[in-house]
Amino acid sequence: MDNRKYIYWLVLSVGFYLLWLNIAPRFFPGMFKPKVEVVDAEGAEEAEPGAEENLDSAVDASATDESPAANPNAENAGDDSAEAAAVDAAPELPALKKHDHKTVVLGEGGYDKGFLITVTLTSTGAAVESVDLNDPRYTTLDRQQKYRVIGNKVDWEGLPGALLREPKTFETPVDLIDAQLKPYGVSLRTVDWQYKQPEQQAGDGDTHHDVAIFSYLSPDEQLEVVKTYRIHHVANPAESNPSEYLIDVKLSLINHSAKAQEAIYVVQGPTGTHVENETYARTQRELKIGTATTSGGVTPVNLRSTEVRTQVQKAEDGGDEVETWVEPVRYAGVDVQYFGALIFPQDQLLDTDKDGKPDQTIDFVEPLLLYSEKENKRNCDVSLLMHSRPVKLAAGATQDYSFQMFVGPKRPDLLAPLGARDVIHFGTIPFIGWLPPFSLNPYVAHFVMWLLAFLHDTLALPYALSIIAVTIIVRGAMFPLSVRQAAQAEKMKIL
Repeated sequence: MDNRKYIYWLVLSVGFYLLWLNIAPRFFPGMFKPKVEVVDAEGAEEAEPGAEENLDSAVDASATDESPAANPNAENAGDDSAEAAAVDAAPELPALKKHDHKTVVLGEGGYDKGFLITVTLTSTGAAVESVDLNDPRYTTLDRQQKYRVIGNKVDWEGLPGALLREPKTFETPVDLIDAQLKPYGVSLRTVDWQYKQPEQQAGDGDTHHDVAIFSYLSPDEQLEVVKTYRIHHVANPAESNPSEYLIDVKLSLINHSAKAQEAIYVVQGPTGTHVENETYARTQRELKIGTATTSGGVTPVNLRSTEVRTQVQKAEDGGDEVETWVEPVRYAGVDVQYFGALIFPQDQLLDTDKDGKPDQTIDFVEPLLLYSEKENKRNCDVSLLMHSRPVKLAAGATQDYSFQMFVGPKRPDLLAPLGARDVIHFGTIPFIGWLPPFSLNPYVAHFVMWLLAFLHDTLALPYALSIIAVTIIVRGAMFPLSVRQAAQAEKMKIL
């Protein structure tokens, strides 16, 4: 009897402790005093978390550069000052070639023309402005508009702890070109690229705009970067095919000089994801990374936006650095509860030079905190950056890199062929999720999802009847256990 009381006491103590860890920060936020920010005598405020140095943007850096206009005391230094002479002797920058601003829409024919996504591109940074789903099943909550997976508009100026500018998906800064653009106060993220529109004729005889090409030549005309976007036209959009939701991206670096060059590029991950019904949503934004194994498998990594926020804040306070991933990456992106945007680089395990080692093109992947609110830790947005390994370009050589970006619903039949089924994360039980039988939770959830899909897709049952059928099947499978439990209860009652 004493042992039973001890076990009861232990279970209640641990249960109360776990419960307290979850409810204390919500109902008693004042118990944990926030760090007091230091403000100098002139009222200069400390920078918000998520500083702009994470962005490879020359605009942000140029804002801190000293210039005669920014230093009025320089005019009083005298003509014989060495600094003034240096400024006077500085050569004028040649005029920077500018391109017209363009907004390009791919797949604007919509669902009836065989496009399940509509991609809006902008010449500013040659980036993805937004991606809308054309399937009539995927709409906003009011059923009035298409569901927009990435590129949702927000009031960036009013966001707490936000970067200086909102990055766009697939912006691609290149260090050699950005170094030349820095004196002009622009970068490859902010300047307009030259646009080309090849028209592709589909099998139905119609001309569809499913390809767009952007290019930018460095000011010294020695290095050019070309970015090509392509979406897929399908004959029957009702079929389940992941290519319907894929955007093919080819990044080309062209060396126009007579000598070898070495450059590094960075790929901006998906931005502007939208959390519908944010107050009651079970899942907020999450980073999803899949690292490739030599056996052909994928190791999934799930990182909540709140965890990214915590890591960034600790790093700013002098703690551990933000987690990065240096393993060969299969995919990396951002998702919400039902939709996701994932970038698939070209195979990182390929041995192109036949030296027996994988020739990775991506050096590492790091998270990026876009904005965060101090009072509400759930109100934050995240993305990621893919940093390339140094690209060695021989004289007159061209180097191509291929990417695919999946933007669509998180359905097993769409993600499994891409090797990204584990993006569908069913959650874990805190602290004890690794213990059996709790560790079997993902397998049980996958089975129930398969059973639901089988009833709906194969037997053509509506989802309402499929859910009822799954409930009956699960309860029926547990019936023998329920009968035995009831019999044991009757025996205990007699005793």
